[in-house]
Amino acid sequence: MASDGQPLKQQPEPDAEQTIRTDPHASGYRLPSRNEWEVAARCGAPGLANGTYGFYYAGSNTPEIVAHFASQEATTFGTRPVASKRPNALGLYDMSGNVSQWLNDTIAVEGGKTLYLFCGESYMTQGNLRSGCDAHTPGFMMSDLGFRLVRTLHEP
Repeated sequence: MASDGQPLKQQPEPDAEQTIRTDPHASGYRLPSRNEWEVAARCGAPGLANGTYGFYYAGSNTPEIVAHFASQEATTFGTRPVASKRPNALGLYDMSGNVSQWLNDTIAVEGGKTLYLFCGESYMTQGNLRSGCDAHTPGFMMSDLGFRLVRTLHEP
C-alpha cells in the first residue's frame, strides 16, 4: 500500500521504500523475504521429510505438473487460474510459473541504484528454483509480475 492508503500501482521509488514496505498499523501481512520465499517454494520441513525439497520446481521435477510456463505447444498465452496445477508439499500453488512474485528484498548496485527482487518465473519465462529470480529497478511493470503475502504467526 502506498503512503496515501491507495493500492500500490508500481514499484516504489527508493526514498519511499520504508513507507510502502512497512506499516506499523497493518495486519501483519507483508511481502516475503527471498529466504522465506525459497523455503516455502521448496516445501520447508514437509519437503525435507518427503524428499521434494531438492526438486527443480516447487513440488516436482516435472514442470508440467506444478507450473504454467511458456511452451511451443500452448494454445493460450497469459496467466491461468490459481490452483489449476498441483500444489507443493506445503499446499502452496503457483510457486513456480504463472506469475513471478515480488519479494521484500533489494540489491544495491553501482551508482547507488536499488533493484527489487522477484522469483518464481512466469507464463512468459521458464526457470527452476535455483535460477528463477530476477531483479529490476523501481517502476518496472510487466503483466507477468504479481505478489504473494505472508504473515508471521506468533506461537501462544
